Amino acid sequence: MPSENPRKKQVMVTITNESNADITVKGYGQLYRLEKNKWKKLSMKSGKKADTDMFVPAMHKWQKSMLLNDYYSTSSLKKGSYCMIFPTAGSGYVYAYFDIE
Repeated sequence: MPSENPRKKQVMVTITNESNADITVKGYGQLYRLEKNKWKKLSMKSGKKADTDMFVPAMHKWQKSMLLNDYYSTSSLKKGSYCMIFPTAGSGYVYAYFDIE
């Protein structure tokens, strides 16, 4: 059985719906890294897509644990600040900000 690789980058994405309306997050998430005060889009591994389909009721939280190495190479996931953007069914977006140390 292979041992757990300590270089695997895992992140817990928590979306909190603080509105009085339900939201549906649907589509392909995209990861950006902050470099010199600009957000740089990171390329996914060949053939991979971070497809998301979730329903978040009004005034509720939704959580998902994601292993970023499933979608991005280890060399792409350097130390720094990141933003993951997910589209919603209502032509909006939700954002998840986090740091990798």
